Amino acid sequence: MTLRTIQLSQDFPDSFYTSRGIFVKQAIDSISDANVEVEMVSPRAFVLPFKWFPNYGFSKVPEIEKEEKGRYTIYHPRYLYPVPKRFLYRFAGPSYGFFVGRYIFKNLERPDLLHSHFAYPDGYGMLKIVEKWNLPFVVHLRGAFRVATGEATFKTIEKKLLKVLERADLIFSVSHSVKKEYIEMGVPEEKMVVMPNGVNHSLFVPMVEEEAREKLKNYLKQKGIELNLGENIILFVGYLRKRKGVDYLVEAMPEVVKKHKDTTLFLVGEGILEKDLKRRAVELGIRKNLVFISNVPHTQMPLFINASNLIVLPTLAEGRPNIVLEAMLCGKAVVATNVSGIPELITDGKEGILVEPRKKEQLSDAISLVLEDLELRKKLGKNARSRILSLGLDWKTYGKKVRKEYESLLSRKEKKGTISAYS
Repeated sequence: MTLRTIQLSQDFPDSFYTSRGIFVKQAIDSISDANVEVEMVSPRAFVLPFKWFPNYGFSKVPEIEKEEKGRYTIYHPRYLYPVPKRFLYRFAGPSYGFFVGRYIFKNLERPDLLHSHFAYPDGYGMLKIVEKWNLPFVVHLRGAFRVATGEATFKTIEKKLLKVLERADLIFSVSHSVKKEYIEMGVPEEKMVVMPNGVNHSLFVPMVEEEAREKLKNYLKQKGIELNLGENIILFVGYLRKRKGVDYLVEAMPEVVKKHKDTTLFLVGEGILEKDLKRRAVELGIRKNLVFISNVPHTQMPLFINASNLIVLPTLAEGRPNIVLEAMLCGKAVVATNVSGIPELITDGKEGILVEPRKKEQLSDAISLVLEDLELRKKLGKNARSRILSLGLDWKTYGKKVRKEYESLLSRKEKKGTISAYS
């Protein structure tokens, strides 16, 4: 039986930003592989085509692309994204609804259901078309929204966010902690299903550290980066922005370098903090210990992980971060903050080391502890891999679980007579 869907997320890879929202693409690929027909709508902000303009690359993204394996079509309608976000984010949802909603109504056919992979602005922007087409509506919650947006920004959109969740027929939360957060906000528990992200078991496999480092050196050389990797390698992967706590990691590094001079910190990602972090590293006297690198293909991420002594994620809020899943599956030690869905994966001292957010002293102590104790690193890595294997988190099964929930929702709606049977 064909099940036709429109999937929405502005955070999704395109031909210019190839690593953007890769975890959303992995989810949708898995859904598509579960015999679900997908039309992917990933809007882009209107931008000026000049390099000095933020996200100018959006201007180079075509309106329509085909997924690289031909599984589905990706649409990139444009909409006005008002900035600065802190003051104007409340207008992003209505703008999304006006521009993207009209685009969908004009160019796409009515599906069996609509799945929005973020509640705002994607979910809010779809409310009118959900009503117009009388669609079953699935919304994904991927993190702690209040912390992710900042308290002041969150207050400006809280009513809009709750309106989306009130209309949603089915709500996926990426972790139990996210589910709990929204239940406390008044979202009915019976609407919610915990749907953790998967991880690619064939890609993220343990490698001999020395071999991984040699391959990483060759990969970097091809990108024009030649350097001595150092005795110790620390890896951070994520957007360079406040929510990821990367500034606290840079502040913690002088103490780490004082104890372990031959240490390199790779910061893999891009974001608005990059210039500030580089400047601060110079002030702290650790600039030579930091390597900034962006646009790393996801297929190369196992090299960075396996070449590292440990992976660090000092985030302030998350759902269930994919870099932690991937590092654990590679059998690597992880130092991360004790927030959101991370302690659902890591028990402190067993599969990794947990620290409190915004505590640079705790962070530097934990990093130094893992660097100086090889046996501890091995124990943490071994336990981490066993933990992920025991949880059965796999993209191959993810899509089948999602399809089962889709079918259950459509069956309930059909019995109530609120929709006709799907194709």
